[in-house]
Amino acid sequence: MTQPNDKDEERTQTPVHPIYWWMANRIEPFRQASGPPPQTLWPFLGWALEGTGREIKIAVFASICVGIATVTGMFLIGWLIDEAQATGPGFLAAEWWKYAVVAGFYLTIWPLAMVINAAFNSVALGPNVFALTLSRLNRYTLGQSLSYFDNDFAGRIAQKKQQTARAMMEVVNETTNIAGNAAATAIGAAVMLGFTDWRLASVVLLWIAAFVFLIRWYVPKIRVRSQHR
Repeated sequence: MTQPNDKDEERTQTPVHPIYWWMANRIEPFRQASGPPPQTLWPFLGWALEGTGREIKIAVFASICVGIATVTGMFLIGWLIDEAQATGPGFLAAEWWKYAVVAGFYLTIWPLAMVINAAFNSVALGPNVFALTLSRLNRYTLGQSLSYFDNDFAGRIAQKKQQTARAMMEVVNETTNIAGNAAATAIGAAVMLGFTDWRLASVVLLWIAAFVFLIRWYVPKIRVRSQHR
């Protein structure tokens, strides 16, 4: 049997798109952390995510763009319906370009914003945050004394590192999506409804305030019970 040569391996490799390669290398996944991991939540998050601040800001901005695009799509549909009602049966023939504007938005701008947001989270942030957190925890664990490993199971230690890195990846992805997309959508919807009727905008703002109140009320209680469990 002949051994594969370098040319055979090169032909079997899947080509990587330059944009994908650029996004995948935005974060150095094995960059060393500054010191040991802190023992409290927010300092630990900063320790694990050190070196990813610029990419997180870009992800939040991309998520905001998705929220703005969503509200803009709602506005365009309402505008198109109002124009059709005002013109009458001959609207399609006389004002076809307005259909083209709405169709062009939903075929280009809106899906492009969705693709950029999803790609940045799934390519640039998610895998790199997981690898970065895991490598830092692994480097810290390897520096422990021999008695540290004698007093615990190796599988349990490895499992906790995996769970922490996976949780960090999910927190970053969910936070960037919610912080940008949900906030932009809710605020944009309130503004859009405000131009229609201030009472509709008041209902949305009241709902946002109630939602924030419920979060601030229940999350501390859930945290205490979770820690107790």
